[in-house]
Amino acid sequence: MEPRIADYITALPEEANRPESAQTELAKLLEELAMRPIPTGRVHRAWSLGTLSAKIAAGWMTTFVRGAFASEKEREREQSEARLRAALTIFGRMGYLRGAVMKVGQLISNYPNLVPRELTEMLANLHFEAPPMHYALLAEHVRHELGGDPDDVFQSFETHAFAAASLGQVHRARSKSGDELAVKIQYPGIGRTIQADFRNMSLLLGPMLLGGDRDNLIEQYSYVRDMMLLELDYQSEARFLERARTALADIDDVVVPRVYTDLSTGCVLSMERLEGLHLAEWLDTDPSQEERNRIADLLFRSTSRLFFSERLCWGDPHPGNVMVLNDGRLGLLDFGSCRAFDDHEWRIITLGVYGYRGGDEEFNESMRVACDLSDKQVADTGRMKYIKDYVSWYWEPMDKLDEAFDFTDPAYIQRGMELFGEGSRKRYTRSHPVNLYNARFLYGIRALAHMMRAQVFVGRIYEEELKRGGI
Repeated sequence: MEPRIADYITALPEEANRPESAQTELAKLLEELAMRPIPTGRVHRAWSLGTLSAKIAAGWMTTFVRGAFASEKEREREQSEARLRAALTIFGRMGYLRGAVMKVGQLISNYPNLVPRELTEMLANLHFEAPPMHYALLAEHVRHELGGDPDDVFQSFETHAFAAASLGQVHRARSKSGDELAVKIQYPGIGRTIQADFRNMSLLLGPMLLGGDRDNLIEQYSYVRDMMLLELDYQSEARFLERARTALADIDDVVVPRVYTDLSTGCVLSMERLEGLHLAEWLDTDPSQEERNRIADLLFRSTSRLFFSERLCWGDPHPGNVMVLNDGRLGLLDFGSCRAFDDHEWRIITLGVYGYRGGDEEFNESMRVACDLSDKQVADTGRMKYIKDYVSWYWEPMDKLDEAFDFTDPAYIQRGMELFGEGSRKRYTRSHPVNLYNARFLYGIRALAHMMRAQVFVGRIYEEELKRGGI
């Protein structure tokens, strides 16, 4: 079963030499986070992250000293507790900072073996079980956006959020006509936190900008920043929701929630409320292999339809954005991180398809364009071999039409992470910025399939959707 925050509270050990138990401290932490506004200052946010590493290091040092005088069994227990405490500390700090920092935590939790299991499991809660802000901190924001108190605008409105994540939280409500709604409310000041975080992160790019790919790295960095800022525009998300809803209408058993435009603004988004279980909760019910395969098939089919027919990338695939509804249908949530490809970006994507299926000359030429490579870089056999290995990894699930790809083996996801790390170490970072978005999508969707332990005819789905999209 996927651990929840309550499970971690129960798992924390009592400590006789402390006046209060860790369970009590965590409960107080969550209560405190709910009442604290998000820090927006650049220095404050940088200091908060800096002290986090020092706090974790101090905890590990204490564990090390204790372990020197303990038995092997006691050392293992101490180390397990230390990892759990570090995970809780990181969770609490990310829950306080939210924004781009929490986004990083969400990304980390998607991939197995990247960090210790305790941290991966804890950070998974950031997808939709992050500590919500108290409604009192959002009330004026809602009144400003909707032109009245929620009790006046809606037939009913629950002030306690039932889901919370990096940029906003979601409340149950009922429209004047009686429709059941999910109302997403953006955290006040969250835009300033993202700007502050990206300014801080720009300092980390310094050493990388000394190479010959300075302009390209700055372009990629700006692209990521602009795409994250776009997630703050709920009117843009509403348009993507309606576009996806229309595009997927003819795929049975896939649901995209309807938008209530009269109850939505740039910072408040009112949608049809879908009833069911988020992916991790659904997996806790131990569905059959057939059901896992069916849901994964629907996930690949629907996102491939959006990608190849609509030129629309559902850019934030994680467990909190996938639901299995009470009637067994697949629900897709959160279209704030979508990317609608322009003609130039689409040419790069289609060149990648043709290049992989062609010979070496076609492949090198397609990668020259997709990665904006110089003649010297194309002639670098080490670089081109790396790119070929990476692209081959990407296409591996699609290579066979008559055989289901088995995502149960973690080795496939691990190889992808290792390839990504190799490219970073060797500074093979030059690429068109749109490839960053595609990488986020392709890693995420495969990580979800691995999480489901699914077996999917990916090649058959892709071939059909490529043809449907005219490629």
